[in-house]
Amino acid sequence: MPQLNYVLGLDLGVSSIGWSMVELDDSGTPIGIVRMGSHIFDAGVEGSDPDIQKGRDSSRAAARRMARQMRKQIRRKALRRRQLLRVLQSAGLVPDGDIQSPAGIDQLLKSVDAKLRATWEADADHRAAQLLPYRIRARGLSEKLSPTEFGRAIYHLNQRRGFLSNRKSLAKEGEETGIVKSSIAELKRTMEAGGFPTIGAYFASLDPTDPAAGRIRGRWTSRDWFRAEFDQLWETQSKHNPALSDELKQRIARAIFFQRPLKPSDHLIGTCDLIPTQRRCHISLREAQRFRMLQAVNNLQIYLPDNTKRGLAREERDKLIAWLSTEGDITFTILRTKKYLNLPKGSTFNLEEGGEKRLIGHRTDAKLREALGPRFDKLSEDQRDELVDLLRSFEKERPLSDYMQTHFNLDKASADAFSIISLEDGYASHCRAAIRRLLPRLEEGTHYMTARKEEFNDPDAPREPLDQLPPLDKSVENLRNPAVARTLTELRKLINTIIRAYGKPAHIRIELARDLKKPRKQREQDSYRMRDREQQRERAKVKILKDGGIANPSRQDVDRVLLAEECGWVCPYTGAQISVQSLLGRHPQFDIEHIWPMSRSLDDSFANKTLCQADENRARKKNRTPYEAYHGTPLWEAILQRVKKFKGDLARTKLERFSAEQIKEGFAARHLAETRYTSSLATEYISLLYGGSYDIERSRRIHVTTGGLTAHLRREWQLNRILSDDDSKNRGDHRHHAIDALIVALTDHGTVSKLQTASEAAQAAGRRLFAQVPLPWETFHEDVQSRVDAINVSHRQSRRVRGPLHADSNYSKPIPDGSGESVRRIRKPIESLTDAEVERISDSRVRSIIVAALNAAGKPPKDAFKDPKNHPTFTSRAGNIIPIHKVRIDTSKKPFTVGKGPRQRHVGPTQGSNHHTRIIEVSNDVKRTVKWVDEPTTLLDAYQRQAKKQPIVPPTVSPAQKLLFSLAANEYLLIDDHEGKRRLCRVLSFSEGDLELVEHWDGRPIDERKSAKARIRTRGGDLQKRNAQKVLVTYLGEIRNAGG
Repeated sequence: MPQLNYVLGLDLGVSSIGWSMVELDDSGTPIGIVRMGSHIFDAGVEGSDPDIQKGRDSSRAAARRMARQMRKQIRRKALRRRQLLRVLQSAGLVPDGDIQSPAGIDQLLKSVDAKLRATWEADADHRAAQLLPYRIRARGLSEKLSPTEFGRAIYHLNQRRGFLSNRKSLAKEGEETGIVKSSIAELKRTMEAGGFPTIGAYFASLDPTDPAAGRIRGRWTSRDWFRAEFDQLWETQSKHNPALSDELKQRIARAIFFQRPLKPSDHLIGTCDLIPTQRRCHISLREAQRFRMLQAVNNLQIYLPDNTKRGLAREERDKLIAWLSTEGDITFTILRTKKYLNLPKGSTFNLEEGGEKRLIGHRTDAKLREALGPRFDKLSEDQRDELVDLLRSFEKERPLSDYMQTHFNLDKASADAFSIISLEDGYASHCRAAIRRLLPRLEEGTHYMTARKEEFNDPDAPREPLDQLPPLDKSVENLRNPAVARTLTELRKLINTIIRAYGKPAHIRIELARDLKKPRKQREQDSYRMRDREQQRERAKVKILKDGGIANPSRQDVDRVLLAEECGWVCPYTGAQISVQSLLGRHPQFDIEHIWPMSRSLDDSFANKTLCQADENRARKKNRTPYEAYHGTPLWEAILQRVKKFKGDLARTKLERFSAEQIKEGFAARHLAETRYTSSLATEYISLLYGGSYDIERSRRIHVTTGGLTAHLRREWQLNRILSDDDSKNRGDHRHHAIDALIVALTDHGTVSKLQTASEAAQAAGRRLFAQVPLPWETFHEDVQSRVDAINVSHRQSRRVRGPLHADSNYSKPIPDGSGESVRRIRKPIESLTDAEVERISDSRVRSIIVAALNAAGKPPKDAFKDPKNHPTFTSRAGNIIPIHKVRIDTSKKPFTVGKGPRQRHVGPTQGSNHHTRIIEVSNDVKRTVKWVDEPTTLLDAYQRQAKKQPIVPPTVSPAQKLLFSLAANEYLLIDDHEGKRRLCRVLSFSEGDLELVEHWDGRPIDERKSAKARIRTRGGDLQKRNAQKVLVTYLGEIRNAGG
C-alpha cells in the first residue's frame, strides 16, 4: 500500500484523546478527511465525574497511601510500646506480665492503674482518675515515687511524645507545619504564664470535665518538652533510687524518643538532560548559584531611550557580577541608578519584558557573607563549599553551632547566626558535572545556548527516527504525574495503531491550551499590574523591617503582610486583631490559609489565599471551603461582612470564593494546567518518531496549537452544529473531541498568522475578534458530518483485579432483636445520618436525645449537626457531660466475613465491588426452553480465584448451563433497540439482576441521562431478547467480535 500523505491532529485531555487524519496533496493542502475518532479513559485521579467537576478529585494512591502510613505508624508505636515495657520490666519499674499481645498489655496496665488509684485515692473521683498519670508525673518532679509509680510515669511519656522539629523542617515550613508550630507556641505561652515547669504538670492542673478547658489529647506539643520532662524526672528519682543508672536512662530514652530519619528521596530527583546518567544538583550549591547568575548576566541586554540596544561593557559586567555575588538579588530599578549602571532615564532591560523584576544573584554566598562577615572573604573556595555541605547535612541548629565553634573557631554569636541560615530549596536544571563543564564558557561571557552546543550535542540535532513509539518508562524518565502518564500511555497505543494501518503522518499537530497573542494594550495593563504588585511587596518588606525587625524577610513573610493589609489586619474567620509580631516569626499565631483547600483545588495563587487564626484553622476550617465549614452557623454572616471589607483588586474574587457553595471549575484550571504539561511532554515524546522535533532535513514535524484558536474555528466553521441543534458545544457527546482534533489538524502556521493579523485589524476597527475564515474545502460540512456519524468511540478497558475489596466500616456480630431475628450494628457520624437511620439508633436514650435535637433545630442531620459545637450531649452516671459525635445504628444488611482469628471482621461491599458479571445460558430440557441469566462476581471472589491461580471468570458447573460471555466495565455490546436497529453500547455498571448500559458516544452525567430518560437498564433475559453480542472496539473505532 503506498504511503498516505496525511496530517494527524490530536486533542489531548486528562481523560480523553480526540484524533483526526486529514489527507494532504503534494503541496501540503488539506483535501479530505481520512478518519476521525475519540478515545476515552479514566483519568489518573480518583473521583466520580461529579466529584471531578466540583474539584473534589484526588490521587488514586492517596487513600491507599494514607491507610498504609497509618498501619506503619500503629505497628511502630506498638513495637515501641513493647520495647519500652520490656526495659521497664527488666529494671523492676513495671510488674511482670504478658506484653506480647495488645490484650496482655491492656490487662497489665489496668491492674497497675487499679493499684495506683487505690494508693492515690482516685477511685471515687472521676476527674482524679483521668488525671492520675499526669499527677504522678507532676509529683515526680520534686518528690520520691515508688518504682511502679515512676515506671507508670515513664510509660505515659511514651503514649504521646510530641512533634519533632529540626533545622531543615524550618527551611521548608509548609502550611500544615506552620499550624503545628503556631499551636505549640501558643501552648508554651500558656504554660509560662501559669508557671508550670513541664507539660505534664500543666495537664495535671486541667479539669477534663470542663468543656472550656478543652481536651488534653487534642493539642499540639513539642518533643523537646517531653524529653526535658523525662530528664527532670530521672534526675529527681535517681537521687532516691541508685538502680537508675545512666546506662538504663539511655536505653529507656532510646525506646521512647528514637525516631528513624526520613526515607532518602534522592532517587526522585530528575536526571540531567545533558548527562542523563547523573541527577540534577541542588540549587543551593555554590557552582549552581554562580551558573544561574552568569547565565542571566550574559543574557542581559539594555534598551536605551533612543530605541537602540546594547550589551554590558566588560567593566559593567564585572561590577554587576561582583554586586550579585556580594548582595544577592538586585532589582532592575536599583540597577539603573547611579550607584550601579547609571543608565539614562527610560532605559529598560530585555529580561523585564518577561515580567522579571530583579536579577537573581549568588544567594548562597550572600547569606554566608552576612552571617560570617569579613571572615567569609578569607576562606578558600573549598572551605566555602564545605560550609554549604554542613548546612545541608546538619539536622539541628545546636550541634551545627557547636561544630562551627570547634572546627572553625567561631564565637558563639557567629556560630548561632550561621546555624540558622536557610539555604534556597530546589534543584538546578543540570547536574554538577555538566555545570562544571559549562561554567568556564559562561565566565568568559558566552551565552548559555552557545556554550551548550559547543560543549554538548545540539539538543535540536536530529537523531535516529523510530518506527513506533517505545513504552513510556523507557523513553520519559522521572514522570511521576499519574494523569500525564495515563494520557501519554494511551497516546502511544493510539499512534502506534494508526502507524501500523496508515504509516507515519507527515505532520502531527497537538492542541496546547494557551491564549492567543494578547494585544499591546492588554500587555501594558498586565505589565502595570505586575509592577504595582512588586511595589506592594517592597513596601511590605519595609514594614517588616520597621515593625518586626526582620532584615531579610522570606517570600512567605511578605505574603503574610500583604494578606494582612488586604483583610485590614483582622482575621476574616474569627475577627481577631493581627499584628506584625503575631503574624511573623518562627511561631506565628496566624496561618496563610487556602480559601478553597489546596488538596482539592490545587490553586496556590494569591487569589486563593487569606489569613486564619491557627487554632481556628486546625480545629474547624481544616480541609473545607468557608461555605462547607461555616454556612448555617452563627459565624457565617460575620465572616462575609469582614470579607466584604477586603481591599485590593482581588477583593471581589475572594468574596466569591468565600460565598461559593462548591469549588466552581476547580478541576477545570487543573485540567488546563495538566493539558499544557501533557502537550509539552507529548511533543517531546512523539518527536521520537522523527528523530526530534525536526527531522533529518531540518523540517519541523511536531506542531502545537492553542485551545482558544480551536474554539474560534469551531464557531466560525459552524462545527458545533454537527452534534448540537444550536451553536453551543455538546460536551455530553464524546465525539466532540474528534471534532476538536480535526480543527487542530487543519490549523497550520499560515492559519495562525492570518488569524492573528485579522484579530489586530478587527480590534483596531472595533469589530468582532476575527474576520470570517473560509472553509478548508467545498464539501467540508458534509464530509465532517458523515465522518462523525461513523465514529465508534473507544474506551480503555482493564480487567485487572484491583481496588477496595470491601467498605472501610466494620459491622458488629449478629445481635438478636427479640423477635427471633438478628440485626447488625454499625457506627456512623451523626451528621451523615438519614432520617430513616435516626429511627434505627440502637440506644433508645441516645435516639431520644438526637430526635429532640433535630426537632429543635428543624433541619435534617447534615445541616443540624454540621458544626460540632451543635452536637447534642448526654450526662453519664458519674455526672460527666459527654458530646455525641457518632452513634450505632441497627441495619438489616448482610455483611461478609474477612480475616481469621483475632483479625476476623464483618464488612460490607463497597460501591463498584463487582469485578465482572457472567451471562449464562440455562437450558430446561423438560420445558425445552433456553434463558439467559446474569451472575456477578465480586472483586473479592476474583481476587481469591487469582490468588489460587484459577480462572478469574468461573466456569459453569452444570451441564444445563453454558457460559456465553462475561462483561466488565467499559466493555461493549451490540444490541437491538426498540426499532430493531443495532446499537453499540458500553457497560457502565452492573449488579445482580441489573446492568446499566450507555451508548458509546454518551458522556453525559447520570443526572442528565435520568432527566432525558436515556438510561438503558437491562438484565440477562432482556439481553437475550435484544440479540446481545459482545464486541470489541479498537483504538481506530473498528468493531470486532469479542468472543467470551
